[in-house]
Amino acid sequence: MATRTLPADWYTTTESLERDRAAVLRLGWQYIGPATDVVEPGSFTTGQLGSLPIVITRSDDGTLRGFANVCRHRGALIAEGCGKRRTLQCRYHGWTYKLDGSLHRSPGMTLDEEVRLPEVAVATLGPLLFAAADPDCEPLETALAPFLELLDRVAGVDPDRIVHRRRLEHTIAANWKVVVENFIECYHCPLVHTETLPGYGDDDYRIGQFGPLHTQHLDDQRFCFAYLFPTTQLSAYGLENAFVARAIQPLNHANTRVALDYWFLDDCDPVAADRYIDWFERVIGEDKPLCESVQHGLASGAIDRGYLNPDAESGLADFQRLVTDALSEA
Repeated sequence: MATRTLPADWYTTTESLERDRAAVLRLGWQYIGPATDVVEPGSFTTGQLGSLPIVITRSDDGTLRGFANVCRHRGALIAEGCGKRRTLQCRYHGWTYKLDGSLHRSPGMTLDEEVRLPEVAVATLGPLLFAAADPDCEPLETALAPFLELLDRVAGVDPDRIVHRRRLEHTIAANWKVVVENFIECYHCPLVHTETLPGYGDDDYRIGQFGPLHTQHLDDQRFCFAYLFPTTQLSAYGLENAFVARAIQPLNHANTRVALDYWFLDDCDPVAADRYIDWFERVIGEDKPLCESVQHGLASGAIDRGYLNPDAESGLADFQRLVTDALSEA
């Protein structure tokens, strides 16, 4: 029996996006980018977890730490981009923080209490950097355990051996949920990706659901995929020794940025790697107009709720339940 989708106006209004940013997009572990940005002591990088800006540092003792990127004085951002610094200084009034998050200097003021930047959780998977707003969340490896098993058994790709080759970004004129939903179902694959993804979406295409983690795999093509709610998608292709990390970030209620980092085993053939990237970008190119078509239709007012295929779109149904539960809890 088919189930109903989320209401159309959950995808088409500024108010719905603000609810998502506050209640949904701050949840769980999220892919930030290459950990190579914070390998050396004194380095830092920045990111976003929903409505929460974050800064990740590598302090002089080599410890990786994450904090809210918000000055404790009046709330200005204290860091932008990435780089190397001995301290982080707010450019508004000069409040300065050590890379361990403690307050170093507050010009003209003496505080009676210890002041620190609020902490967030940070972790790495090989050279991939992740963060979570909750400093007491479960370990990253626990959250990704079913995918890591597939990564080893099906794809045979060792994350400790992959190296970053290229980052490509796409702006898609669709709500972030439309983009996520497109990437976590292969109901459309036999029709849309006939040449680029032959065999995907057939009877051997297996789906797993593990709370906030959704997996897919095809043994015969040594392919496995993970979607980690709410914004992270990871793919591995053992035949090409390739690994792709996707970070999905809303720009506004009707536009989404998808950043794709392409990783390959350290001994890969560079020509084959470039050929693989070109192929994967073709798949994205086939999906992009479909997402934009859905957004246009949802915004038309013609339908309130659609229908989901209970078998081929079970992962999408689970995603919509996670969104609904997060908004209800908030």
